[in-house]
Amino acid sequence: MSRVRLAYTISGVLLCSLLCVAGYAALVKTDMIGGLGEFEFSADTCWQMQTDDGWPWGVKPSTPDCSVAAGWMGITGYGVDPDRDVAFRIEPGKGLKGSNCQYLGYKRVGADPSRIMLKMTLPVDDDLPHEFHHGDTATFRLDRVFMAGYSIRSGSLYYRMRILCPISDQPSLIVTKDLTPSTTPFAAEVSAVIPAGATSITIRVDIETSGNLGSATPGMYIDGGRLYVTRAGSSSYATQEVPVPRNRTVNSHMVFFRAHDYDPYAVARDYDAVMLQYESDYHYALRLKYYNPNIKVLLYEHAGAVSDYRGPNYLEGPYNNCPFQFNAVLAEHLDWLYPWPPGYVPLEDNREPWLRDVYFCFMPDYHHLYYVHMDAPAYQQEWRARVADKVARYRLDGVFVDGAEEVCGNRQPIVRTPAEVQCFEHGVFPYLRAAGVPIVMNCAIGVLSRPPANIYFDPYWKTDAAFNPAQGYENNTPQNTPDTFFQEWAFLKRWTIDGVMQNVYLLDYWNDTMENMEKIAAWNKTLPKGLKKSMFALTDGVDRPQDPALGLDGWAHFGLCSFLLAQHEDAWFGAQYVETAQGPVGLDLSVTTRLGAPVSGRGMLASDKSLQMRLYKNGLVIVNGHPTERRSYLIRFKVIGEDGTVYPKGLNVDLKPHTGRIFFYK
Repeated sequence: MSRVRLAYTISGVLLCSLLCVAGYAALVKTDMIGGLGEFEFSADTCWQMQTDDGWPWGVKPSTPDCSVAAGWMGITGYGVDPDRDVAFRIEPGKGLKGSNCQYLGYKRVGADPSRIMLKMTLPVDDDLPHEFHHGDTATFRLDRVFMAGYSIRSGSLYYRMRILCPISDQPSLIVTKDLTPSTTPFAAEVSAVIPAGATSITIRVDIETSGNLGSATPGMYIDGGRLYVTRAGSSSYATQEVPVPRNRTVNSHMVFFRAHDYDPYAVARDYDAVMLQYESDYHYALRLKYYNPNIKVLLYEHAGAVSDYRGPNYLEGPYNNCPFQFNAVLAEHLDWLYPWPPGYVPLEDNREPWLRDVYFCFMPDYHHLYYVHMDAPAYQQEWRARVADKVARYRLDGVFVDGAEEVCGNRQPIVRTPAEVQCFEHGVFPYLRAAGVPIVMNCAIGVLSRPPANIYFDPYWKTDAAFNPAQGYENNTPQNTPDTFFQEWAFLKRWTIDGVMQNVYLLDYWNDTMENMEKIAAWNKTLPKGLKKSMFALTDGVDRPQDPALGLDGWAHFGLCSFLLAQHEDAWFGAQYVETAQGPVGLDLSVTTRLGAPVSGRGMLASDKSLQMRLYKNGLVIVNGHPTERRSYLIRFKVIGEDGTVYPKGLNVDLKPHTGRIFFYK
């Protein structure tokens, strides 16, 4: 199975058809931190402090007195002890309309002068339409501010809002708004024009002191953080429609969401589910949900391996694509790993030089990923507990489980049977389900009617002579199987031919994908409401001139049309570039609104099942799935193509190999 690099997907419980939100959308000022200014929760506390050696920073678990809201960073100035002297708290009931808010303040003022800050930094990038640009005016606003502990007999105390823009080889731009201390909540804002040469923009709230404040413990409560933008050359705020309108009738999904590479507004508009590529971007779920409250945001976790991303000093970052720090695995859980057999030498080893003294079996395509014994009870128990904790703390909507696969062949000196994968599922998934964590699992080329995919996903699968209890197999139930089947290679495959990665079209496999979709629908007819299953179909391919992604004859359109042949309310579609490009293919799914609901099942128009059709309320879909041969279809009544071409009754429409067409009645 080809695994998704840092992948993801979601539960049948949550994968219902989403309602269009256009009915209550409104045109509002574009808020560049929309969703992050509510200060509702702290999952981890991101901190920074001024020392003699600079400004070190890090991440640590949140505690009652050290809780910085998701997406923000708490900072202490020189001489201020972050544990002894200050408190960052999420305060319940003191925000807008009785909501939570962020508190920052002193427990004691020991340094002179001293400063504590709360900040967020965003990029300035003229090449990305959704980011700030040079010449834009940024307006940082707090809808609710009030203070505490500001009565002092001596010394000085300042409450401030700031916008800062560092400029290469020049002093930074700093615009300051002094706030008058008050116990009565008020609103405040500060604006700045982003200068040429600025690389980022930082918004910040400061409390600064000088002199002896005695026993005073000044603090500040803030809520309703906004960051509006007036584009260069404009005299008014930029605006957006929020929530975003939904312009499709099919469910869509996206993998590899990278926070600063993609416009959160467009992603929230175009997709119903998103997989985060990086765990550290968990707070961007708030940005996406600000625009689309119904979107499902998923955490990627590797199940079949642990990853080694240690630097030259053997230190690891706070976030990873598996639940474990590699140093901890080496120190405490060597029994989870597969040692090299005597005399074994990998065919390739592209690990960093300082990591090559780890003599355990790694994946042949991903040398930083080390195979684990998925059937180890301790591994299962720790994996499920850590994942459930992350999903809950980050307030995400489920987990995407990758790398849960059998391993065999001559590229790696280990064998992992489907029974071991099933053992992991049965030991982990009921726990996650009880914790309210929907489960999506990758099985790139799996066919749900055959092993091993049926062993992993079929809620009704039973042991038999070929896969029996003596080999470690057990009967499945709806509770111990994944909620969602993720097919990474939907409708087509890809592999290297003569040293070049190419898309590969296979008639039987094309049909297999649609039969997988129909298998899910068949299961759901008898499964209880809370245990229904779903499927994510991802058409990913290589974009080459002779086989392009885009256009009516492109492979992405072929994938969409194929999906429409078998789609139902528990099926989701996505398309993605690989190898030659990165990211999702920008297909316009609004054609599905014009097409309406399906009124028939798949119809076979050729004896070899290569030409298929499905009728919809307002049109029809025809697909030629043959990899090399053309097929023709006789138009039996006048229709209109996606490009506006009118096709009269009686015309033969010619379809190239692996292409599809959508026709409308009017």
